[in-house]
Amino acid sequence: MISGTKTFISCASFATCGSVLVQTDLNAKPSYRGQTWLFIPRMDLPGLEVRRLPSTSGLLGYSEMSFDDVRVPKEYVLGELNKGFYLGMRYLNEMREIVGLAAIGFAERALEITLKWIKERKVFGRPLATYDSIRHEIADVLAPLEGQNYSRSKS
Repeated sequence: MISGTKTFISCASFATCGSVLVQTDLNAKPSYRGQTWLFIPRMDLPGLEVRRLPSTSGLLGYSEMSFDDVRVPKEYVLGELNKGFYLGMRYLNEMREIVGLAAIGFAERALEITLKWIKERKVFGRPLATYDSIRHEIADVLAPLEGQNYSRSKS
């Protein structure tokens, strides 16, 4: 049985299922050693209330989840009982790599689009790509993508 409230849950108001980290050993010291990840098979379980939070500071899609003696069968334990914190840390470490790789891919694609545009866009009869200031800006973007530590000081 789960009782309690979790706030600032991403996408919960339109999710069909989810997971939650809950305290399953109240005597564990430190407390993270007594936490377990649970799969929530559907968001309309008896006793589960999902309330979308008002948008503040541009943060969209956050919700509050209230659990009032929600029953989740033991087969929905993800990983081992009381080892949820460690499972979460392993997940975060793997996601950091994936998010980093995605960011590099987005940056490379944005650079491709930019390069195409500055070659086509003409200002005062010349393509933007022929102006030194534009070329310096492109170099500043390209250097980190190529693994260089070069940084042109901006005055």
